[in-house]
Amino acid sequence: MVMDFALVFDIGLIIIFAGLFNIIARLLKQPPLLSYIIAGIVLGSIFVGSLKLQLFGMPLSVTNKEEIMLLSELGVAFLLFSVGIETNFSKIISFAKTILIGTLLQVALTALFFYILAVQFALLPFYEALLVGLILSFSSTMLVVKILSDSHSLDTLHGRLMLGFLIVQDCIVILLMPVFSSSSGIFNQAMLTNFAFSGLTLLVLTYVLLKYIFPPLFKYAVRDKNSLFLLALSICFGFIFLSKYVFDIPMVIGAFVAGLSLSTLPYTYEIYAEIRGVRDLFVTIFFVMLGMQINFVSILQEQYLLLILLCLIVIFLVKPLILTGLTLFAGYGTRIALLVGFGLAQLSEFSFVLAGEGLKSGLLSQGTFSVVLIVVAISMVVTPYIFNYKKAIVGLFDSFFTKFNMFNNQNFERKIGELQDFEKVSDHLVIIGAGTMGNILLNGLKDIPLVVLDHNSDLIRMLKAKGVNAVYGEAQNDELWKKLNLKAARALIVVIPEADVSAEIIKYAKTENHRLPIFGRAHYYTEGLQLYDAGCDFVIMPHVVGSNVLLKNLLCFIKTKKLTECNALQDEFINYLKEASKDEQMKSIFKFRNNLFD
Repeated sequence: MVMDFALVFDIGLIIIFAGLFNIIARLLKQPPLLSYIIAGIVLGSIFVGSLKLQLFGMPLSVTNKEEIMLLSELGVAFLLFSVGIETNFSKIISFAKTILIGTLLQVALTALFFYILAVQFALLPFYEALLVGLILSFSSTMLVVKILSDSHSLDTLHGRLMLGFLIVQDCIVILLMPVFSSSSGIFNQAMLTNFAFSGLTLLVLTYVLLKYIFPPLFKYAVRDKNSLFLLALSICFGFIFLSKYVFDIPMVIGAFVAGLSLSTLPYTYEIYAEIRGVRDLFVTIFFVMLGMQINFVSILQEQYLLLILLCLIVIFLVKPLILTGLTLFAGYGTRIALLVGFGLAQLSEFSFVLAGEGLKSGLLSQGTFSVVLIVVAISMVVTPYIFNYKKAIVGLFDSFFTKFNMFNNQNFERKIGELQDFEKVSDHLVIIGAGTMGNILLNGLKDIPLVVLDHNSDLIRMLKAKGVNAVYGEAQNDELWKKLNLKAARALIVVIPEADVSAEIIKYAKTENHRLPIFGRAHYYTEGLQLYDAGCDFVIMPHVVGSNVLLKNLLCFIKTKKLTECNALQDEFINYLKEASKDEQMKSIFKFRNNLFD
């Protein structure tokens, strides 16, 4: 009974320390993963664990490490399960050739570069150098997707390319598990054959379940949250048991395949929302336990300090430049290539998993394992700053390439050139943002010269096919602003969701043409004031206008007891909805066509 509560106490201790450091990380605007690692370091044998303190008669340290490690392995499984659920191949199928070949080359070149230097300078033996090189090749899916989502950049070209590279990297991580589990894994043909056969059988089984069993099950379960939650977890554990006891492959592979099997269902958002809490709990335990395993004493040697320096050079310079070069050769231009390259300048959360497997199998020393954990933590701290200062980073390397006349061949921009080609006009309206509101404006401004700027490549292709003068690009790309001929424009309409970027564009437009009428859109009152301060002439807040229109019609009905006034424009609105729905269908057709021919 005492031992049972000791385990509960250890779990509670981990959660309390993780929660405390998570609050500190949020205040300092740092990634939560870093807070969990630091919590583990503080809770470990170097700090709190070495003080021999007690709380309520219990030692203030984790004592049941074997049981906790088992729970942390479940954290890895749930992490891969959730990644599998979020994996949407339809978003990246149009880049299939680029990301498949590009990712394989990037992983191989990054690992080879590190391997050669690590062996050349005698920093690591042969197999350790190879494994660490592979670990450094992967980037963080969770961190990058979170940042892209927060900045409304998932639908940009560089966002989709990054997502594609990350998905293929995650698949490669799964395939590399046997390599990190045993030194003979990469050379043992029987083991590799068994792994391939088991994996293929598991995928075939998944296809059968997905086609005939899962759809009716989830159609029924989605009506009740508890049923949905339990069904999703049951499938996860079912695949874990199959992979572990039937196919004799790592259970994390079964968890990933389970998530992948659910990713094609129309209920992925609901499933992900239900299992996220359980995943976060076990993942927190996993990362805290990893932090507890960092041994700073073992890396206080010149060899390991040099190894950390080499790892950081590979992460922040070599890997980004390799990805930049591959994206350039694919024809996406220097700006997008640089955004992709430096956006993936960090290590993956699965780098922990691979390093943990290597330590467990004896292929990585404790010192090397600690080095990996430290460089992962550093890279995750730096990543948000790279995204915040991406404009400066892109400008620095772009000017360097221009100065030395590098990558100026049109072939490097063959895929982006068509999207950025538009007719130069005057006395025109410039619309920044062609989303819901931008699309409504386009339908009502058919006979007026226009230039439309948006970051969704599929939308730009559709608009061009309809004869709209549209150009692809990020709203914050000041090089594109110069090409919009704002000096001769009739008006500027900025309807993008990012208020800070809208304010920058408005300020630039006013310096180009101080008489230019500017219309903007804001979500919050502070954003509305921000746009007016920047020089906007008219700011609309859709929810405020919508509320006022609703109130006006409601009061009219209460006063007259009739819906005559409310229905005055009903026919026109229904006709508009029908046209808008056709546009949605057209967008789907264009997306399918582009997936086939890009």
